[in-house]
Amino acid sequence: MLSNKVTIGVLCPYSSTYPSLAQDFLHGLMCGLPESLHSEIRIQPEYVKQGEPQLVSAALQKFFAFHQADVVTGPVSYKTLPEYNSLIEASGKMALFTDLGEYLPHPDMISDYIFNNSFQYWQAEYAKGVWAQKEFGDRGTVLMPLYEAGYHMHSAFRHGTEFSGSEVVDYIVIPQDIKQDKEVTEYVDQLARHYEKQGRPSYLNLLFSGKDAIQILKVLAGNSYFDEIPLLVSPHMSSLEMIQQIQGEHLTMYSASMWNFESTVPENDIFRKKYISSTGTYDNVFSLLGYEVGMAVGILYPSLNSKFYADARRLLKNERLKTPRGERSFYLDSDYATPLIDIEKIQTGGSKTGRMVISRGQSLPYNHQIYREIHEECVSGWKNPYLCI
Repeated sequence: MLSNKVTIGVLCPYSSTYPSLAQDFLHGLMCGLPESLHSEIRIQPEYVKQGEPQLVSAALQKFFAFHQADVVTGPVSYKTLPEYNSLIEASGKMALFTDLGEYLPHPDMISDYIFNNSFQYWQAEYAKGVWAQKEFGDRGTVLMPLYEAGYHMHSAFRHGTEFSGSEVVDYIVIPQDIKQDKEVTEYVDQLARHYEKQGRPSYLNLLFSGKDAIQILKVLAGNSYFDEIPLLVSPHMSSLEMIQQIQGEHLTMYSASMWNFESTVPENDIFRKKYISSTGTYDNVFSLLGYEVGMAVGILYPSLNSKFYADARRLLKNERLKTPRGERSFYLDSDYATPLIDIEKIQTGGSKTGRMVISRGQSLPYNHQIYREIHEECVSGWKNPYLCI
């Protein structure tokens, strides 16, 4: 289908954890595009179920061959990028994919046609590990279900603790068949008895998503043994939409934040007001990622409109944008902008959640040797985008 407009192909997966993921991303994308370009750009969405590689490949072929897309975007796992490289490069166009940062980018996986806008959860875990070791000492525990155990976040956390001098971090993976509230409660009771015999860990770092995250936090809040053990949680678990679901529980938690939705910095203030005004709902991580993609496409528009794709790729390779979460760049090399990270203390159970920045987190430079070490020590078959389950 030919069009004289710049066409953006958008991969739209389904997530049971974030049912509105695709809509949030699309709304954010439109808010990020300059209003003067809204009539000059055509958005072409394509449903890809849960992001299965064969469906993504078929969608990419349809974008380039049928819709004549100038650029494609949407959530894609780093794990599957090699499967799309040749297809995207053969098109002569470009892709700007997004992800939450469940995996570290591979040090050898760089294409001049593929760019990434990652939320970089692994950076938060690394920073949290550096801080936790200094604050609480050695012999902490990472507690997670099987799904999260297949990603790189726990490895990034452990490398952070090792940077601060840790010698031992325990991993506990909850068996897959433990799902019901009663089963989780019994399992946590067993865990408490284990620690009573073996010694209390210096902290618990929780890596859960969706309903599992709410479930484990409620169970821990109801078990007095864990009152004295510091609880660390992932950025997903400390997000507004998750915290709202445990507001009645009395918990003190620590997390690493790379974006504060309530921030009053000008770039975030503009984003928040535009998004709420156009949708009537609050922004979240997926609308933010879409917004940043929209900002990038706005800068690339003259080159895309003129079909000068090599110029567009060259521009995006060197471009740094000031976005609601700080400086962003999209090409994975040593100059890629590392995030600003705040260590937060979060308290629930009152009329309002208390959230206070208590330290500045340490990010990890790109192309560090740790990248290769984590990829070599953590081999996994999980291919779908994080939380698209």
